[in-house]
Amino acid sequence: MDTKDLFLLKKQFEARLLSLENDVKRAFLPMADVAYAPFPVAMYSFATVDYFSSFWAGWNDIRNRPRSDRRSQTKRMADFLEKYLIYPQKESQLAVTIWRHKLMHTAEPRELANEDGKTHYGWSISDQDERHWELVAEADGTVREREASKAKFGGHTIGKAEIEELAKTKPETVIVGTGTSGMATVSPDARLYGRESKLNLVVLPSSEAIAKLNQLMDEGKRVAALIHITC
Repeated sequence: MDTKDLFLLKKQFEARLLSLENDVKRAFLPMADVAYAPFPVAMYSFATVDYFSSFWAGWNDIRNRPRSDRRSQTKRMADFLEKYLIYPQKESQLAVTIWRHKLMHTAEPRELANEDGKTHYGWSISDQDERHWELVAEADGTVREREASKAKFGGHTIGKAEIEELAKTKPETVIVGTGTSGMATVSPDARLYGRESKLNLVVLPSSEAIAKLNQLMDEGKRVAALIHITC
């Protein structure tokens, strides 16, 4: 691929992003007696992830692949989200399944459940809330969504109450991921609680936090983590 091809490809990607940004604005444009329309733009967003990830991975059409070819569209898109948007792998696969596959094939972003039926994953959209979906991994192996109430949980400041909640499962280490650019913060009272409770509190940008979490789990350690996805 020569310089001209790269320039044309860059312009094509930029045009797609501008189109997507325009659709997002229109989906939430206030109109009298007309509700917001998030589903079309959600489908467009994940179609764009599919499009970009196919260029990144170098393949797309798998209709005529041999049975030995184990490549997965969901995994490709999730890997792309993890690498370039710093979404953890589990959140990425859930998001792709809900918003790319379920919405496209059933016209509704349906609830998902683990095979054991004990853990369920839903969805929510709000024109007032800029938070992205965040899952909290606890030392007992359970995973839950971060609470939305900003009085106690949520937002860009991780407070004492959230660290206390993670500590209930008695982890050896509590890891906090502060986002793509490290813009989320751990409050002073949360850090003080960690010191007073003798918690091994590790605070890192989210990409490093995920790597640390995986490392400690591979070592068989009891780890609890809260990973802020964006910012």
